[in-house]
Amino acid sequence: MPIRLQIDEARRRLYTRAEGLVTYAEMCAHVNTELSAEAATYGELVDCTGATTNVTGDEIRQLARERQRVDEQQRRPGPVAIVATDNVFFGMLRMFDMLTDRVRPIRVFRDAREAMQWLDEVADSPDAR
Repeated sequence: MPIRLQIDEARRRLYTRAEGLVTYAEMCAHVNTELSAEAATYGELVDCTGATTNVTGDEIRQLARERQRVDEQQRRPGPVAIVATDNVFFGMLRMFDMLTDRVRPIRVFRDAREAMQWLDEVADSPDAR
């Protein structure tokens, strides 16, 4: 599977890595990953630097609706920083960001260092949600 998730309980952080061609089905499966109530509140760094996608705008809108449905079931979903270097994937993730900005703090970056810095600031903020 091109999307792998690791949970770091000590840092209260989720680390996700996407590689190769990432499809809508794989993105949807990731959105629906079963997490403990506590882990669902952790900040997540999603590294898509080794990935491309074939998702469409309609599929991104469907994914955003699914993300909202999932997050409504969680007590306080954590912030998400996504790093993408492929232009198409970056654009689709920016669309996802705009469609889900009221659901949880989410931001798309091209630079991993900037993404981690933002995630640390937002995750440590009392207003993270």
